[in-house]
Amino acid sequence: MSDRQKILERIRKLLALSEHNTNSAEATQAVLLAQRLIVLYGVEDAELNRDSIQDENIISVNSQIISNPRLWRVYLRNLVATSFRCKSWETIKETYNPYGQRKTLNQATFYGYEQDAQAATLAFEYLYRAGNRLANAKIKSLRKQRRSTRGAYNSYIAGYLSGLTHELEKQSKELMVVLPLAVKDKFDAEIAPAIKTSSAKQLSCDRRRQSLINEGYRDGIKTVCARRIEEITSLEKEIF
Repeated sequence: MSDRQKILERIRKLLALSEHNTNSAEATQAVLLAQRLIVLYGVEDAELNRDSIQDENIISVNSQIISNPRLWRVYLRNLVATSFRCKSWETIKETYNPYGQRKTLNQATFYGYEQDAQAATLAFEYLYRAGNRLANAKIKSLRKQRRSTRGAYNSYIAGYLSGLTHELEKQSKELMVVLPLAVKDKFDAEIAPAIKTSSAKQLSCDRRRQSLINEGYRDGIKTVCARRIEEITSLEKEIF
């Protein structure tokens, strides 16, 4: 078996693992690693014995409902979309509770080749949850110490986003990630006229909380690096 065939077989197994695994964390790891290998080695769908890349393979994938949506989700969504060769926007749905009160439901939508869009969605969900969890843990710690929490959440998240940006942009540069022309053309022709795009607003933070900003930055880097190392080591051991 040639090196190219070994790479293709590895990707096929990862995709199968992501589709048939009931453990969401392992499924996420599998599809993220498969996407990384597809981009790294320039693999096309035809080589994986799937349909050749046609317009119908370009899809949109919605994230889970974003509970308690924060402003920084827009920056994160755009960052993830660029890193996974996708376009993105926010899908907003309205529903009503039994008392007739309106409730808005927010979802991040990623648009691209199927594996790219799926991987972007999983990455966004994971990174958004992780950032919220880590920031809230910092606030809980400050409260326990009877210290002020004013501006703490935003300061930590500002650092966290900087760390994510540093790692994801470095990875994109290493892999020479670019938005496929077919995705761009189809998006511009069919999707862009019908949606309202949103740009990320500047996240205000208290520069006096530099230590929290620094902690967030380090945690952002670790969140991306830890997943990448774990994916490559644990999943490759499972495959071979």
